[in-house]
Amino acid sequence: HKKISVQSLADMVGISEPHYRALFVKSYGKSPVDYITERRINGVVYLLDNTDKPLDEIAELTGFCDAYYMTRQFKKIMGTTPGKYRRNL
Repeated sequence: HKKISVQSLADMVGISEPHYRALFVKSYGKSPVDYITERRINGVVYLLDNTDKPLDEIAELTGFCDAYYMTRQFKKIMGTTPGKYRRNL
């Protein structure tokens, strides 16, 4: 649930942020921010599938700043909103 920054990840491995970003993209084919967002969305999907928690709580548990931003990112990646996704289970 902790906020993750690219700078903190670069600091952990002792390299500059631009170098970290370049190595990450080379290794994973996407930016660190996109990777983190996709992992968070995977957590949202899991919680939607397996709990009745409200969207505000799911946003908090998966590291999003609020349900509105989580919904925007969810729709961008999944093509639907979390509410519609849950109703279609």
